[in-house]
Amino acid sequence: MTGIRAGLPSAGVALNARAAHGQEASCGRGLSQENRNCTTGINRKCRRLAYTWGRSGPLRRFTVFNAVGAMGAVVQLSLLAFLTHGLGMPYLVATVLAVEAAVLHNFLWHERWTWRERLARNPKARRERLVRFHLANGALSMAGNLALMRLFVGAESMNTALANILSIMICSALNFLAGDRVVFHTLASPCERATGRWL
Repeated sequence: MTGIRAGLPSAGVALNARAAHGQEASCGRGLSQENRNCTTGINRKCRRLAYTWGRSGPLRRFTVFNAVGAMGAVVQLSLLAFLTHGLGMPYLVATVLAVEAAVLHNFLWHERWTWRERLARNPKARRERLVRFHLANGALSMAGNLALMRLFVGAESMNTALANILSIMICSALNFLAGDRVVFHTLASPCERATGRWL
């Protein structure tokens, strides 16, 4: 009887030790799970940041789009100045030619740089894309520039170059959306297909 009583404290100590060990293990699992959740959250943020600024990311693409647009604006303004002041051409006709030159310039750069991961599969697809580019970006630029130039120059007697700069700025945002959603939408990048995020 005495031996049984003496053994009870030892059994209690063993039970307490196992319970404490279980609590520590549970706590450890909780901390590990918390660390895993934290790491997973950081990884998601890193992937999101990489997507945003990566090759097919929206911010990278919009930055490149604006760079191409700036070059196209130089082409358009230079040709407009040459046609109106150098050749004495009417400003509306000169605007049509200048816009068309800028549209072709921008298409080549957008296909090779802005949306380079969405290359056309063959020459036929590229021709169809050029048609879509004219119908979307080109038509938008043409109609927008003509309407705005008519308003700024014809109605407000604004300087031709300043009016053209304002017209380009107003049309640029709509041109970007049209290019991404209508013209270069056929082939998504692997990252976009995996995430399902198209700008």
